[in-house]
Amino acid sequence: MLLLLLFLISCPYCQFQATITQSPPFLILRPGDPVSLGCTVSNAGVPTMYWYRQGIRDRTLTLLLWSVTVNSTQELTLTHFKADRKTGSDFTLRTEKIMDSDSGVYYCAWSSTEEQ
Repeated sequence: MLLLLLFLISCPYCQFQATITQSPPFLILRPGDPVSLGCTVSNAGVPTMYWYRQGIRDRTLTLLLWSVTVNSTQELTLTHFKADRKTGSDFTLRTEKIMDSDSGVYYCAWSSTEEQ
């Protein structure tokens, strides 16, 4: 523990590394239930944010929605899902009625590109 603490103290740039948090960490729902999944990115400016789903049956990773900036979302599939991005760091995936075919693991991701 002492070594770890010393490393963190001697690593001033570490506090600026971006982190991503999804909430809640897991859900068990019944068909027809509403759902809202939150995603927050810290220390990343205003990144492009994404929601993916990995299906239970086929294990395929599918891009569902993405957002380049605040109040802007694009969707590819699952039109009954919507996304909200009211701030640069928060991206919420929601639906009023979940379906059996929506079963899977949902991932939030982010990317940042800089003009050169």
